[in-house]
Amino acid sequence: MTNIRIKPTIVTVIAVLLAATLIGCTPPVADQTSAAPGNTQAAAPTTPPAMPTPTATLRPATPTPSVAPAATPSPTSPPPTAPMTTSDYPCDLTRWIAPTPPPVSYSFGELDPATGLHVTGNAREIDPVTWRLEITGSVDSPLMLALDQIRCMPRQEQHCTLVCPETFEDTTTWAGPRLWDVLSLAGLPDEVSSIRLIGADGYGAWIPVSVAQAEDSLLAYEWQGEPLPILHGFPLRGVFPESPGYTWVKWLVRIEIQ
Repeated sequence: MTNIRIKPTIVTVIAVLLAATLIGCTPPVADQTSAAPGNTQAAAPTTPPAMPTPTATLRPATPTPSVAPAATPSPTSPPPTAPMTTSDYPCDLTRWIAPTPPPVSYSFGELDPATGLHVTGNAREIDPVTWRLEITGSVDSPLMLALDQIRCMPRQEQHCTLVCPETFEDTTTWAGPRLWDVLSLAGLPDEVSSIRLIGADGYGAWIPVSVAQAEDSLLAYEWQGEPLPILHGFPLRGVFPESPGYTWVKWLVRIEIQ
């Protein structure tokens, strides 16, 4: 059997390659251009070069989008007060205070002995100073009218009969401006289909345009020359002789135009 002798140099190279494989890298090969003349290969360094310490790259932080908190919606602004003053119409006003509430309550249709009128609806105690009549809907300028503004408009009296079908009839005298004159302050459209009146007690009624335009249809603030009694609509009510009593809305606070 022939003995094969491996030169020590070859054994050394094999050992170095095996070690490099185990540690995951290979020894660097020397730059041939930098080798000394007469040398065919530069001597390998005895230790691998130190790897540079990685330096963290500082990147500017991506700005988080600025989201402003949602604005809390403000309550719907009320319509402006009508652009008129008490001097727009000749009048001499005495500031009213709310009438005294009745000492007892009455059932629907019961006779009020203090006035001789029948009682309907749920009476409300209203401060005449802070009260406003809102005119809204299909108008040019929605308005909030104060009581004194309405009292300074041309006043008209009506002695008429309220008819509550198959229940009762009340004949007495009311006073106030014409309904159509008051509505016209808001700027009415060329065509109006219907008008709705709403009281402070939540009751509402529709009236046709023909009734609203009638000469004897009033927004009354007086009964028999005095402020309306609380039971009968203070501070403002509808008076429409051509229409049934259920359309004579009391404690008026809002009129809608369509």
